[in-house]
Amino acid sequence: MNKENIKHIKTILQKIKYNNLQPEDNAYYMDKQCILDVFNSTIGTTFKGIKTRLTLIDSFYSTQMTKRYYGLDDLANAMFQLYSKKQQPLSELFKKFLETKDITLFNYDDNKNLFSSNYGIDKNGKEKGVAISLISKYAYFDTNLNFPIYDTIVCEMYPKIWKYCDFDNPMPKLSISKGRVLGDKTIVSFVKAIDELISKFGNDVSYDELDQLLWHTGKVCRGNLSLILSKVQYLTTINNYNINQSLNNLKFLKKDTLLYYYFELAQQLNKI
Repeated sequence: MNKENIKHIKTILQKIKYNNLQPEDNAYYMDKQCILDVFNSTIGTTFKGIKTRLTLIDSFYSTQMTKRYYGLDDLANAMFQLYSKKQQPLSELFKKFLETKDITLFNYDDNKNLFSSNYGIDKNGKEKGVAISLISKYAYFDTNLNFPIYDTIVCEMYPKIWKYCDFDNPMPKLSISKGRVLGDKTIVSFVKAIDELISKFGNDVSYDELDQLLWHTGKVCRGNLSLILSKVQYLTTINNYNINQSLNNLKFLKKDTLLYYYFELAQQLNKI
């Protein structure tokens, strides 16, 4: 166990908790606020409301559902059928799942499951795959940012954070969703893994705070900086940024700020 690195992660998580950045500071916060505004102005118990929400999330987060023929319609219909069967808002089902890890909460229509069903078809009429990432993002906003987002960046950064902290016990197994997978088992194991990581840092850490840590450092590691930098910062950085360069060369980075912590941590994780 690397107590110094664990303490460093906890410091960043505390910075995130009390972060006072406004939506206009960067695209990440603006996008989140736009989606929250739409959730607050639409009804999540109608097909129209659900599809409107899914369409916006898919657009902002590039989950590629619009590239599947009828994908958004299929998913919105499945979520509406789930609500109709359970007669409970989906937000309540998502919250209950976090407590129980009972995937059958999402069974609908002759025991189809929201997380393991396939949505959309290709141009030849062949079924496409599951939609774990998009559903988890919907759940994240539907529970007011209180559901872990499943995506490739989080799955990439999770083992790096685990190794960086050098926890005593073995890392929980994560699987990255690709095409036809057992989406129900994948989301259960994913939430359990996120819960275990949170417990390592203290149970006062929220899903949203951990997601911000993993997502931002993952974006820096990948060199995808447009959503975390202002336009001016991006234009002065994109042509000469290298993950291994001195942070002092990035004049807009100021020590003891969240952005500095993200870049600094990304450099350290990039060596793992």
